[in-house]
Parts: sequence; C-alpha cells; structure tokens
Amino acid sequence: MHKVENKFTRICDEAEKKCKGLERFPGYFNFKKAETLLVVNKAGLIGKELILEIGCGTGFQSLLLSGCCDWVVSTDLPNFSKATHTIGIRDAKEMALRLGASNVKHLGCSILNLPFKDGTFGCVFSSGVLEHIYDKNAALIEMKRVLKNNGSIICSVPTYMQTVFQFPALYFYMARRGYDAIKNRLFKKDAGQRSIFSNTAVEETGRGMGKLIKIFLLNNPNFPLPCPHGDWRDKKGKQSIFVEFHEQLPWKWKKMFLNNGLSVKKSFAVLFIPFMIIEIFSPQLLAKIYYNTQFLHRKLGASFLKYFALSICYVVKKHD
Repeated sequence: MHKVENKFTRICDEAEKKCKGLERFPGYFNFKKAETLLVVNKAGLIGKELILEIGCGTGFQSLLLSGCCDWVVSTDLPNFSKATHTIGIRDAKEMALRLGASNVKHLGCSILNLPFKDGTFGCVFSSGVLEHIYDKNAALIEMKRVLKNNGSIICSVPTYMQTVFQFPALYFYMARRGYDAIKNRLFKKDAGQRSIFSNTAVEETGRGMGKLIKIFLLNNPNFPLPCPHGDWRDKKGKQSIFVEFHEQLPWKWKKMFLNNGLSVKKSFAVLFIPFMIIEIFSPQLLAKIYYNTQFLHRKLGASFLKYFALSICYVVKKHD
C-alpha cells in the first residue's frame, strides 16, 4: 500500500507543477488523492489489469488509478454539459499529455452507449457520476454489460446527508458572495473564486449587485430551496431536492443495484465532512481537513456510521 501511496504522491506533485490551471478548485489534487487512495485500499483495486472509468471529469483520478493498475480507459461526454455537470474530455486529455501518462486512453462517449464489447473490463469505476444520469437503470445495465463475469463495479455516490447539508450551504454561499461583493466595492479587490459545484469560474463580484442577484436566481431556479446536485425529478419532471433526499437513502441505492442484476459485496464511507460548506470559505482547508482525517475514514468507514456519511462507495458484482 505504501508503494501505491508513493506513486499517488508523485502524480499529485507533478500535477501541482504542470496542471495548476486544470485544477477544479485550490487543493483539488490533494483532495482527490486522499479520496482515491481510500477507495483503492478499501475496494481492492490494486493490481487490476484493465479499468474503465466512467465520467472522468478532469481525468486526474484516471491518472491516479493508472498508478495501481496496468491500463485505464477514461471516458466522459465529449463536450461540456451544464445539465450533467460534465466538463468534457478535453481537459482530461490535456492533463494526461502534460504528465506523460502512457497507460491511460481517453474516449468521449456516453455511459448510456459505451463503445465496448460485452465483458471487456475487469473493473468499472465511477465517482460522483451516477446521480447526474437521468436514466440510472440504463447506465447500470451498460456498466454491467461491459463488465467481466467475475469483475467489480466500484461506484461512489452521494447520500441523503449531502442533501441535508445543501440547505445551510446555499445560505452560507449567499452570505459569502454578498461579503465578497461588498469587499470588492470597498477595496476594489476581486474576490471571485472557483466553486466545487461549478465547471467554470464563479461570476466576478465586480458586477453590480442587481446583476449578481439575477445570475444567482438563474443558477438557483428552486430558490429559496437548493437545487439537487444531480438529476432527480418529481412526477412532473421538475428537479426536486426532496426526490434527491429520498432516492439517495442507502437502501434505495442498494435496491437500484439489485434491480439491475447486481449484488452489493461491500460498502464503506468515502466522506464524512460537510465539504460543500467548508469549500465556500476555503477550498484549501477542505483538502487539508480531508487528508488529515483519513485515519478516521479508514477506521469508521465500514461501521454503521457509514450511513451518516456524505458519500458512500459500493463494490458490486453480477448476480451469482
């Protein structure tokens, strides 16, 4: 395990030097390094021959996975999509190029139509992806189709606890943006920042307050309720935070896997800390706290406390 951790550290250090402009938020590389190391350790990903990552985003996790397996096929939608929080495949390709990754192949495609033969991969990996897919059952069927009979799907998903914390996070965010706007007016200093929830830089606080409010309401159509962080619709087809809460209960995820011919072999907590609140004030602090609490995540992650985590990883296999 120390060998893998050392590889991850080298990849992270190289990314800090060569790919700073591709970082989603300050401290992102260290945050994902800690998260991926936890999942790799708990899910038994070390030594896999061929891994398929679904929804690779920046591609940084694919690079980390390439340090503990032979080959990684890294996929995402070809282009940016606000609806699915997808930044496209371009940044992932660029990051791999800058870091000289030779055992990572990138491909722009949809999870609903994977261009691979049945039973191609020994492992299918996704992190924070499934909740953004409208037809989650169809996505799981495709993931199962390309999986070998003895392979595993490693799937990290949010829980109802993320939904709970989205309520205070929305109002903390409003307070922070208001403070930034006032500070900008008084000291003529831009306080813009990149958000963990956005694929692009947050609007500059130098704009007028009326314009900021208009942009905020446009990005938060459900206000005063928070919008769901994913594709969760009610019977009328409208995005609903309450549907998100209900559908992200642990037994609902398990039922979804079961209904699609998959059995949960293992589950463990990936994240306990309320990242969406901490990130508003200091993304660097978020990465530091998460890294320094890894021993607690490893110790408590498989206990009953995992049902109070904000993110859970499921290791699932085809029905015997």
